[in-house]
Amino acid sequence: MKVGIILVVFLAVVLIGVKYLDTELKTREFGVQTAFGEVTDMGIQMDIALTAAMVERESPDGSTQYNSTWQRWMERHFELRDDSGQVVDIKYQNGSKLISAKPGSPEQGFLRAFLVPGKTYTLRYQPILSEPLVAEGEITAPHDRRSLFLLKLVAR
Repeated sequence: MKVGIILVVFLAVVLIGVKYLDTELKTREFGVQTAFGEVTDMGIQMDIALTAAMVERESPDGSTQYNSTWQRWMERHFELRDDSGQVVDIKYQNGSKLISAKPGSPEQGFLRAFLVPGKTYTLRYQPILSEPLVAEGEITAPHDRRSLFLLKLVAR
């Protein structure tokens, strides 16, 4: 009798765990460190930190010592569109004056784009290209400098 009760409790815990994990996998969020610089004639500079965790999900093809390798990886995993649906150019950068990276920090590089202040943009991130999970978040470009904040990208 005790074995039967233990078995029922064990199965209940397993079922609850599976349901919880299934829910967690469907509602994934990714926080990306983001900062805005000064407004110039190119627009307002937006930098996003590219972390080791992002790269671990699917590593770049080729030598990671070259910016062109990172640029190709970034173009496959990230997309930035303005509110009219136009793709906005994003460039890979080794460093950022807006987001300080300390030795041993998880930053692998930075994504940089110049945006029109006051305009809304959607950033899409696909962690693994062979899987359907795509996370996105909206952001409105500010009219002045904005220090480091966490932009949430939510899986849809």
